Amino acid sequence: MEVVALSAAFPRRSEVDPRMLERAGRDGRVRGIGVELLKAARSAPHRASGTLRAGLREARALHSRERRFVGDTVYDCIRHAGLLQRLAGTSELDWWNLWIAWLAGQEVDWASAIAGLPEVEAVGVIASTSTRGAAALLASLGEATPRFIAASNRRAPTCIRLNPRAGNVDALVARLSKEGIHSEPSPIAGLRVVGRANLVGSRAYREGAFEIQDEGSQRLAELVDAEGVVVDFCAGAGGKSLAMAPHCDKLWAFDVRSSALVELRKRAKRAGLRHVTTRALERGGSVPADLKGLRADRVLVDAPCSGSGVWRRHPELRSRLDEPQDLAHTQRQILDRARRLVGEGGRLVYGTCSVLREENDAVIDGFVADTPGWERGPTLRLTPHEHGCDGFFGQVLQRV
Repeated sequence: MEVVALSAAFPRRSEVDPRMLERAGRDGRVRGIGVELLKAARSAPHRASGTLRAGLREARALHSRERRFVGDTVYDCIRHAGLLQRLAGTSELDWWNLWIAWLAGQEVDWASAIAGLPEVEAVGVIASTSTRGAAALLASLGEATPRFIAASNRRAPTCIRLNPRAGNVDALVARLSKEGIHSEPSPIAGLRVVGRANLVGSRAYREGAFEIQDEGSQRLAELVDAEGVVVDFCAGAGGKSLAMAPHCDKLWAFDVRSSALVELRKRAKRAGLRHVTTRALERGGSVPADLKGLRADRVLVDAPCSGSGVWRRHPELRSRLDEPQDLAHTQRQILDRARRLVGEGGRLVYGTCSVLREENDAVIDGFVADTPGWERGPTLRLTPHEHGCDGFFGQVLQRV
């Protein structure tokens, strides 16, 4: 793949207040705090989002616009870490200065960072991921890889899902507008917020009228076609559980992380969903002993994955893309456990927020080949460069 094709994924300038750029380009609180937060995020890349959120909360010397600018800039530096390291070395201060100078109009020869590199290494640099991860992207996306990286380097829109118990879409748009929050219907699912807004501070949110949830995540929940008894086998904090719950009689939410289930219960209470029951899975991911006989009409396995589909929101996940094969083994184990909960004629749905074939199609191919009595149903495949939402894969498996 030539440099000209990969150039589609080079950084694109965004409009920034010149006064903010001036502050960020000289000694002072904006640059000082920004460089320290960038350093902290790089020191523990898997926890970069949490580190940045905590650091911004504690940065009381910054006013709101400065705080937002610092957060955006640190995230942009993480997104383009591969290019910045090739051009500016390892110093966070040099990264910051180069990025700010480029935002201010200075020309930067991004192409020189990948000139002469083999294709897989060049993709790794522009995607800020490992060579192993770059090879997995190329094997899964082929010629679309630069477009995927370019879309993943853009900031994601804020999306919300209406709680059907709270009314209809038009009523929610009008209600949010009265609170100064502007939104519009999404072409994929739910609503997209126009501009920035303090959603969790809104009265509509506190009263359970909506949840913050990407369109791709909403579409995966829709693929389940929830009815009767539903099991969300890897529920986490419950985004998909709460999307499915209004359409079924009973929802069981399982996860190995008890802390995530605590958050799920809070959200379910706020949404007025009283038929949602949470249970922690036993060590090794097994269903609690007293629920071994549970059978459901629908079972969703939103499997742990590389997170390659959500790089827009979590750019730090790029550093995890080393050995997806290990994840594929875990994903298959979880799928095998979950299928035992599906009743006769029921539906098992496997999903990930990954775009890698080895975590998606290959897992399903192995399952169908090794497990008699199951056949493929509809497939969901969403990517940021084709659909404008996070990357998601979903596969319906029908018990026959």
